[in-house]
Amino acid sequence: MLIMDKHTLALISIIGSSLDVLGAMYLAYDLLPWALYSAWQAAPVVGACSPFIEWTADHLPARRMGIFGVVLILIGFTLQSVQYWLALMDVTIR
Repeated sequence: MLIMDKHTLALISIIGSSLDVLGAMYLAYDLLPWALYSAWQAAPVVGACSPFIEWTADHLPARRMGIFGVVLILIGFTLQSVQYWLALMDVTIR
């Protein structure tokens, strides 16, 4: 089992968040130039919420965290299958 200290996890979190923000900014700049301003507005909100989410995740029991992960996976599978269910039921989208 890999054990990391909180400084390593914080660094990984910062790098991952930075890459996410850069990717979102590139996509926004590439597709919709006006959305770049929205990305700059959303970044402080996400940055302000991150410590609370990290603290909550650190204090959740392992079993509850596992249940939360399974629920997120099931939600992801459901959202991914919506387009196929709509095609199967022959629903037209205008």
